[in-house]
Amino acid sequence: MQYLKEKTFERVNANSIAQFAGLASMAIFLPYLIHIQWVTGRIINAILILT
Repeated sequence: MQYLKEKTFERVNANSIAQFAGLASMAIFLPYLIHIQWVTGRIINAILILT
């Protein structure tokens, strides 16, 4: 079991997890800051494509 955990942690890239978390949080909280539908929709779609 310990070997499996070690191999899993070796494959995990902390940089991509941090990037995903940052873009996902922007996709969640950005609509509360920008209330223009056509701008928010495009930004959210771009963020979701990047994630």
